[in-house]
Amino acid sequence: HFYAEPRAAKTKLGWSSTTNLPEDLKERFEEYVKIGRDKKDIKFELDDKILEALKVPVSV
Repeated sequence: HFYAEPRAAKTKLGWSSTTNLPEDLKERFEEYVKIGRDKKDIKFELDDKILEALKVPVSV
């Protein structure tokens, strides 16, 4: 999966986070387990398509 890196926004826009990352991750994981996502197979088809389009090697 992909993520956004906020350092450029912090520098250029004077932005700062107003969240509590450890607390947010804990809440998100609890919800993830509650709805059963931890039991489902993880598929990376879209990720693989993006990496292929960017010509980034994908390990199998």
